Amino acid sequence: GEQNTAFGKDAGTALTTADGCVAIGHNALKTATTPNNVIAIGRDAAANQNVAVGTTAIGAYALRNSTGANCMAIGTGAGMSLSSAQNCTFIGRDAAYLATTGNHNTVIGANAGNSLGTGAQNTFLGRYAGYAVTTGSQNTAIGQNSKVGTTGSYNIALGDVAGSATVTGNHNISIGLFSGAGTTTGTGNFFGGYENGKVNTTGSYNVTSGYGAFTNNTSGTENIAFGYIALQQNTLGNYNIGIG
Repeated sequence: GEQNTAFGKDAGTALTTADGCVAIGHNALKTATTPNNVIAIGRDAAANQNVAVGTTAIGAYALRNSTGANCMAIGTGAGMSLSSAQNCTFIGRDAAYLATTGNHNTVIGANAGNSLGTGAQNTFLGRYAGYAVTTGSQNTAIGQNSKVGTTGSYNIALGDVAGSATVTGNHNISIGLFSGAGTTTGTGNFFGGYENGKVNTTGSYNVTSGYGAFTNNTSGTENIAFGYIALQQNTLGNYNIGIG
């Protein structure tokens, strides 16, 4: 190979026909033989597999087991368990630490997406954002500890501690501190304000907006609440409208 750079014990030791690779650190890019344009910096970075083209691993154990193409991981342990997933970006200590085969994930923040396994096309931004997701796909969580559940898909959580870590329902939107925090199987909810739907568990197709609105609902369905503490005392009721 040509234009390769290696520093450190066993760094890039197996490279044969690879071109344009950089391996710096103990065991960095240790077992790869033929990939092109790969950067591995840090102890055991991209160390255990024949990584694919376009891989960038910076940080100890970053992308340690990756074989997928066009993945970037920056931070100690970022994407450490990744196997064949492609087109992923992980930034932060232990970001997407358990991710394996899910493609097109973007995870930024320490421990963000930490439990992500096979879920794909997720976007998590913030410390511990989306940390509980395992197989859920196409979720968006932005904010420290923002959560979009475990196996649910198409959920959105915006704001610190927004959303639920246990939700398996789909198509929920939670905006604001503690909004939608208790949701489990609820589906199709929009909670847009501080503590909206905070203890909602199975309620579905509710639309709320306003400080403290709809905070005590658990299983009520198809309600609309707009305004300061609107429908705050509703728990099980369905088909209600509260404005003001």
